[in-house]
Amino acid sequence: FLYHWPKLFTGTIDKLTFLETYRTLTLEISMPPNTPYHLDGESFSDTSTLSVAVLPRALKVYVT
Repeated sequence: FLYHWPKLFTGTIDKLTFLETYRTLTLEISMPPNTPYHLDGESFSDTSTLSVAVLPRALKVYVT
């Protein structure tokens, strides 16, 4: 895993053959109860279903 870590920052992580990427506005992940997961650096294990929604135009990115 650590060998490929720099690819995350150079924009080439999606070229790895064992990695699958998807585009979606909503995502639901089901997992066994008490499975630990991390969101924004915080650790949780309080649910068996994680639902995520992306708000259109909610993030502005400026490149200079």
